[in-house]
Formats: sequence, C-alpha cells, structure tokens
Amino acid sequence: TGSTANFDGTCHARWIWWDVDIPDDLDAARRAVVRIRDVLLRRYAVAAADLLVFFSGAKGFHAGLPTSIWSPEPSLAFHAAAGRLAERVAALAEAPIDSGIYDRVQPFRAPNSRHPRTGSRLDPRDPRGLRRPGARRPGHGA
Repeated sequence: TGSTANFDGTCHARWIWWDVDIPDDLDAARRAVVRIRDVLLRRYAVAAADLLVFFSGAKGFHAGLPTSIWSPEPSLAFHAAAGRLAERVAALAEAPIDSGIYDRVQPFRAPNSRHPRTGSRLDPRDPRGLRRPGARRPGHGA
C-alpha cells in the first residue's frame, strides 16, 4: 500500500461531520454541539433521529449530517465544499469546530470505537438528549 498524502482523485462522504473540541470544558463543547444540531434541524428540515452526535472520547463531540438528503456526486472539490458547509453552519451556531478535518483522505473514527489516548468509547448520543439536566458525563457509567 502507498501513502494517501498525494491523493488527488475524487472524494465523497456519506456524512458531513463537525468536530467540536473544547479542552478542559466538556460542557461548553456539549452546548456548542447542541447549537450545531439546532442549526442543522432548522436549515435542513431533518429529524433529530437522522443526525448523529457522538462524544469524541476525549474533549468534545462530533455531529453528523447525512449527505443522502441531497445526494452529492463524488468530485474533486467535495471535501472543500463540505468544509465550507461545515464552517457556515458552525458560524451560524457560534460554535468552534476543527476545520482541518475537511481534506480528501481524512478518516473519521467509527461509533463505539475506543479513543487511542483515553480509552473512552466514541459514544453515540441521542441528539435530543444532550440538554437533559443531570445526564451522566459521556463515556462514563452504563
């Protein structure tokens, strides 16, 4: 196998992802991903159950919007368009995101996989339950 460093072909994804990491303030990251979720619900008329929101296993959350709602074709610029979409939604939500994930070959960890440093699972969360007061900290408890 070779390196993906110089890959210049078309790309596509089934999900557009938002990576919200706020070191030392997991609650601020939770509030930010809730704002992203709310913008997605309003702008794209999707059901909350159609979105994916995960605890990252360390210092934040990931939110995902399925591309099946508009079925984009693979292209040379898909990753750049996905990044612009994500940045626009994040700006509307006033939420910080990692914009460095929108390249042609960026892998994203699978739900229920373990974080390599903390050992916490990438924990799928019901996006409707993220505001629940007194909810257990993601990755802790049953």
